[in-house]
Order: sequence, then C-alpha cells, then structure tokens
Amino acid sequence: MKRLLRRNSLASGGAFLFASLLAVPGVAARGAALRWIVASSGLERLKTTPHPAGLLRQAFDYPGTWVIVDPHPPAWLESWQCRRVLDFSSYAEMRKRLGRPKGVWGVLYDPENWPFTPLVERRDVPAYAAQAARLVHSRGLQLIVTPGTDLVHALLPRPGNPYRAFVRLGLARRIAPAADVYEIQSQGAQTQPGLFAWYVAQEVSEIRAANPHAMILAGLSTNAHGLRVTARQMFREVLATHHLVQGYWLNVPQGGPYCPTCGRAQPKVAIRLLEMLRAKGLN
Repeated sequence: MKRLLRRNSLASGGAFLFASLLAVPGVAARGAALRWIVASSGLERLKTTPHPAGLLRQAFDYPGTWVIVDPHPPAWLESWQCRRVLDFSSYAEMRKRLGRPKGVWGVLYDPENWPFTPLVERRDVPAYAAQAARLVHSRGLQLIVTPGTDLVHALLPRPGNPYRAFVRLGLARRIAPAADVYEIQSQGAQTQPGLFAWYVAQEVSEIRAANPHAMILAGLSTNAHGLRVTARQMFREVLATHHLVQGYWLNVPQGGPYCPTCGRAQPKVAIRLLEMLRAKGLN
C-alpha cells in the first residue's frame, strides 16, 4: 500500500480452500493460469483505459481472482465469476465491522506500518493474524494475509534494508500458519529485479515450511510509492518468480491517504503487462 486454531485446523482449512477452488466450474481448466488479487477500484481504472477486447475478462473473470470490494460493489461486477473479499487494515476494525457478510468469499488482513494499523498490532502481527483467522473462519470465510514489509520499522530501531530485515526476523514463518492465502508485499522492490526475486524466493521458503497448505501470491504495482516502473520490468519479474507463486496482487493505486506517495494511477502499464502475459500464455 494488502488464520487458524492449530495444525489440525490448518490442514482442514487448506483442504477446504483447494477443494472449493477445484469444485468451481472452470477452475481446474484454468489451473495453470495466474491467480490475482485486484481492488475493484483498480479494475474500474483498467476498464476505462483502452485495451484489447476481452483482455480483462480473460485475465480476471474466473473464481481464481479475488476482488477487494466495498460494501456496495459496482453493478458490472455482478456478472463476473471472480470472488469478492473485504479488506481490513487492522484486526480491531475487522472485529468491529465484519459481521456476517453475504456474497463474500473471504477477508483480507493488511497490517502495515501506517496509522491504519494500531501500533500494538504492528508489533505482533503473528498474534493478531491468528485472532483474525479465528474470527474469519467462524464466519465460514477464508483469510488472505498481506503483511507490509515496512512492519520492520515498528520492530527494529534501524532495520536497514526492509526486505532483508523482514527475512532476518522470520516474520513470514510466524505469520503464515494463520493464512489461507499469503501475499508477499514485494512490489516496492520492483526497480531492483535481483532483490525482488530474492525476497520472493526467501518468503516462499518460509511460508511453505510453516504452512504447506497456504496459497502464495506476490505483489506487483504500476506505481508503488511513486516508483516509475514499466510493463516490461513487471513482466520480467513475473517470469523470474511465477514458478514460485500461484499469482500476484496487481496494484493500480491512485495517490491518497493509503498511498500518499503513489501519485497518479498508471493503468496503461497494467494493461500492457496483461497483454504481454497473454502473449506468453500466462493469462
């Protein structure tokens, strides 16, 4: 900017996740395709940007895509097969507002080192992720966990490189047991391809060791933290990591309270990336 009772619960939760995906028509046939997390606001930006006919529906209109929605999603999304998820930056907010939503597949817990996540949660994300898992699973929903790499600033006085510090602290290994889906926030490293690939590989190793049932995605962004990236850069990073993960969170952010340094949205970059992935047979 985006957890379970114990080992037996994890196993049953993971089994439910994969069984539910395979039970949905079309998912098995799309098994080799990338899975995506995308905000409905990002999809809106892509829809209003010139693009080849059918590109967006081919990439995203199937149950392996998770779309972050507001309580009142756009009407056009009703006809799409993608699954809807609600997004919370704190467990406290989740506990207060979740209720028992209908038409929703899961909940995304996005703790980061920002004012939207209370400091007490930033300092112990594994514990709060586990609480989030119990709450979400009690509603019959699945949990997506997307811990920000910048959390290291809440834990260390001088963390240095945040990606290396995140790995050094073993945070993914400690958070992963709570996740049905774990998204690695790698997007801030996109201008450093070697660091991007190294970080994804290290995190995948930790997550797999702690929770072999979790589905793993990595983060991509057209303009994370205001960084200027090209579709070709993003494409190369997908080629370098797609054998490690099941998919990506495609961020198409607009500058605002949740991303004050992002600047103007760059949907054209995302459209070009999707074209390149389709040509490569990855979408």
